[in-house]
This record gives sequence, structure tokens and C-alpha cells, in this order.
Amino acid sequence: MRPVDSPFRKNNKQKIRGTPCVAPPPVILLTGERQDDHIRIDLDGATVWLAVTSLETLVELLVARINLETGYLPVHPVTIHRLRRALDEVGGDAYGKRLIQTGAQAEYRLTIPRAELGERVGVTSCFAELADLKIISAEQLQVIQTACASK
Repeated sequence: MRPVDSPFRKNNKQKIRGTPCVAPPPVILLTGERQDDHIRIDLDGATVWLAVTSLETLVELLVARINLETGYLPVHPVTIHRLRRALDEVGGDAYGKRLIQTGAQAEYRLTIPRAELGERVGVTSCFAELADLKIISAEQLQVIQTACASK
């Protein structure tokens, strides 16, 4: 029998491991602006220059969140670490973890609920240039443009 103060008790109000942070996930603006092998995105209005690999990972996570019921995608942990670190440089410690949730065995997803993607993720018109450069695929571009707001 579990003790009365167990975190697994149904009526317990304590935070249980794995529950998301109370702060809402950031607003993301995907742009096609490029400089020195980095691509610009904006998070809550702050500019972040992501390495191409980090942007590719962010796009894959976004497409998975749109297309998959759970939104989880298997990604190498080092790749996620680098992406989170780049996000932390703008927003401070744990900013990347607010946006990218860890599942089980190296699977990750964006914390933005599927129903809010259209409101919280925007795309500029020059983002389409990344498909021409083969940084993202035409299919990824179409999925993102359909689900997310144009800015």
C-alpha cells in the first residue's frame, strides 16, 4: 500500500514529474533570412540565429506536431541539446525545455498544443526560399504553410 502523501495518489495536488511548465510555450516566427550558414527565427520577438541543422530539426519537430497524434519524433539527443542551447541563449536557462519536451528513449516534441499552432507559429514569405535551397523539403513547407499563420 502506498503512503498517503504519495505523488501517485489521485487527489494529490503536488506537481508530478513530466507535467509541463505553467508558462506558455514561446511564439515562433520562421523566416528565410540567412547569414553565415545560420537561419533566423524569432521567439517571442527575440531574434535567434540557428545553425542549419538546428533549424532542420525544429522544422521536423513542427511537422511531427502537426501530422502525428502525439507529436513525438525520434531525434538524436545531441541534436536536441544543441537546439535547446541555442534557444537558451536568447531566453535564459530552460527556455529550450519550455519549447521542446522529452518523451521516452530519445523522442521529443514541441510543447505547443496542436490546436494552437496556427496562432503561435508564424511563417514569413521568404521562408519558402529554404525549400528552393533544399534546406527544408517542399512537403515540409506545404504542411507548415497550411497549418501556420503567414506573417
